[in-house]
Amino acid sequence: MSLRELIITSKKPGPENTEHVINAILERTEEVKVNKIVVASTSGDTAVKLCKALEGRIKVIAISYEKMKGENNRGIREMGG
Repeated sequence: MSLRELIITSKKPGPENTEHVINAILERTEEVKVNKIVVASTSGDTAVKLCKALEGRIKVIAISYEKMKGENNRGIREMGG
């Protein structure tokens, strides 16, 4: 089994990082075959946006340390996450 990772960090957390993270993921998935993506998403907003950007091609696993919004949790699950 081959495991490759892309780690993106920011100086400060927040929604202003979402677009950058999603663009980096989309770029990386064009370079290598990816079956699953693990993404940290406090409220679920980032995970929902990522699921939409990936259009169901790759399974998204969202990790949250706070309770995720119910509608985001449902949306992620409906999109295969």
